[in-house]
Amino acid sequence: MIKNKYKIEMTVHIPTIGIGFVYPVSDKLVLSTQMGVLYSIPTLEMKDSDGKRHDIWTEGTVGFNGEFAINYQPTVNLIFQLGYRYQYFRLDAKALDDQYSGKTESDDITHGPTVSAVWVF
Repeated sequence: MIKNKYKIEMTVHIPTIGIGFVYPVSDKLVLSTQMGVLYSIPTLEMKDSDGKRHDIWTEGTVGFNGEFAINYQPTVNLIFQLGYRYQYFRLDAKALDDQYSGKTESDDITHGPTVSAVWVF
């Protein structure tokens, strides 16, 4: 039997300020990049197997995101984008009661290819 089984749910709001650049290669092809400094505002909720809620302290941290993309516009109303995105922030959290006294300091890294199609109307 598992003792002290618990469930943790996390929500993170990440306001970002940044800058972007575009470079038109032709009338239909554009290269773009954007970079931003972000501030993570995490909220963690922990419940044990009895449904009891435990308080968890979290601290907002500064991070970074960036993206590079190739944009193709075959018609006036349609844009295809192929790119790569990277995002990083640090998560610092600590349980505030005696039963669960753990602390975590971890790096949250999200990265990978992006594909999108936009219909402009």
